[in-house]
Amino acid sequence: MKERVITALAIVLVVASVLLTKIIVGTSIVFDVLVILLAVAAGFEMSKILKNQGKHNNKILIMAFPVLLFAMLYALMTLHMSILVIGFSVIGLVVLFLLVGFLWAQVASASTENEMREGKIRTSKSAFAITKALNTIGGCLYPTFLIMLFMPINHIADFGYLFGGETSQLETLSIIMLGLCFAIPFICDTFAYLIGKAVGGKKLCPKISPKKTISGAIGGVLSTVLLVCVLYLILSSIPSLQLGLEAFGLNWWLVAIVAFVGGIICTIGDLFESFLKRKANMKDSGDILPGHGGILDRLDGMIFVVPCVLVFTILLILL
Repeated sequence: MKERVITALAIVLVVASVLLTKIIVGTSIVFDVLVILLAVAAGFEMSKILKNQGKHNNKILIMAFPVLLFAMLYALMTLHMSILVIGFSVIGLVVLFLLVGFLWAQVASASTENEMREGKIRTSKSAFAITKALNTIGGCLYPTFLIMLFMPINHIADFGYLFGGETSQLETLSIIMLGLCFAIPFICDTFAYLIGKAVGGKKLCPKISPKKTISGAIGGVLSTVLLVCVLYLILSSIPSLQLGLEAFGLNWWLVAIVAFVGGIICTIGDLFESFLKRKANMKDSGDILPGHGGILDRLDGMIFVVPCVLVFTILLILL
């Protein structure tokens, strides 16, 4: 327990330091580096989970995907490309990785044959190459692509040309939304654990995650709504942030809605990762974080919260 608490405090300190760097220094690059490192590490762990499930994949491509995705998005953002071009470029990158994955398995003939022999796979090499490429794309989309959705939230001011918003106000919105991405899963996970342990009761999904309780899940979501609203009220009292929040019509009940939806999605994301690990016969996705397991074990809920917050951010700007 002590080890778990120390690691949790270290994580909070790192995240807080990175966010403060963005606020005080006014640079987004430190946060970008953190997100890329998290995506690469999570991709590495996902590759291992897939392999333990008997789903062969290309670990190098899964880990390279977030780096190339960021580079492409950054270039498109700098060139002020339209949302249509950005969308088709992302799809194109996924298709490219699918083709590269297939050709890689075909060219590395000896390695492919060895994998098929060890796995006792009785099919053609081409069919195996297609399956391996599809598994690789699965690892690129979950979790790496979803984690990389942090990038447009972090750079929402730089993408302002798509919306025509005031840069300073968009930067304020970016900071608030990034805070939500971290606050929602952290509060939900913490209070789900504490309330579930204190109250107990019926299990939520005993076959997937035997320790999670219904009381913990409900308590986690409600605590998230309450505490996120309290945080919003504190932040909205700061004059430098108040103007940016008012510019987009962000109020406590909108924050309560996104916290409620985010809390539910966080719980689903946690269960989804537990389901993947159970299929792989793994307790943790890794052991890099003492008392917590792997990077993916810490990001499981956040992975689904980030796209939720991104959609919420875009709607705030457009509506």
